Amino acid sequence: MEKFKQEIASELGSDFDSNYWGNIGTRECGEMGGELIRSMLAEAEKELHQKKGGFNE
Repeated sequence: MEKFKQEIASELGSDFDSNYWGNIGTRECGEMGGELIRSMLAEAEKELHQKKGGFNE
C-alpha cells in the first residue's frame, strides 16, 4: 500500500521522499487520497471484469 501511495504522489508531482507530511497542505493530501481511491477502485473493477461473469456473478 505504501508503494502505491508513493506512486500516486509521484504522478501528482509531490515530493514523497520521507514519511513526514507536515509540509504538505490539506488540499494536496486530499487530492492524493482521492486519486488513490479512484486508482484502487479502477483496479478492482478491472479485476472483476477479468473474472468470468464480472459484476453479474
